[in-house]
Amino acid sequence: PAAARKIIYEADVQLVVEDFTVVERAIPRIVQEHDGYLADVTIDRHAGEEREGRWQARVPADRFDAFLDEITELGVPLSRRQTAQEVTEEFVDLEARIASKKQLEQRIIELLNKTNGQIKEIIEVEHELARVRGEVEQMEGRLRYLANRTDLTTVSVSAREEKNFVPPQTPTLANRVGAAWSVSLSSLFRVGEQLLI
Repeated sequence: PAAARKIIYEADVQLVVEDFTVVERAIPRIVQEHDGYLADVTIDRHAGEEREGRWQARVPADRFDAFLDEITELGVPLSRRQTAQEVTEEFVDLEARIASKKQLEQRIIELLNKTNGQIKEIIEVEHELARVRGEVEQMEGRLRYLANRTDLTTVSVSAREEKNFVPPQTPTLANRVGAAWSVSLSSLFRVGEQLLI
């Protein structure tokens, strides 16, 4: 049967917010509503300055898009980046290799039980058994890591407080002409200074 696809989803959202306190309270609540948890939180509070913070959330894969949409509504999104990495092939390969190594482990145990008691042979068989068990544990650890990364997505949210923030807009013709005129005047002024010197 075809294996279920295993995909690692990650996202990074950068927000500018009007009131940081509102966002600071809202993010843990939204994470909890989506059956996730906060893996890391950093809040910077500088006296007399606007505050900023960063949260790393782990949410179930089936809640990923809904969670992102709700988080993005907390402020003005400066950027929103999403990535998806498929690890199905590695997942299936690890499962097959683990099954194969466990069969080998079973054969080694049977061989150990049949050994007629010569110490040298017993030591060699036990050494091989330890090596195979070590490989199995290593592969099972990698499989658990992949399962965790595919079951729970990772979303990094950063927010900074800025009062009366105006999002960048596409410059109009008048803006571009004004910017060009300003650059030209500045260049003429520098040339005049050089000539005078």
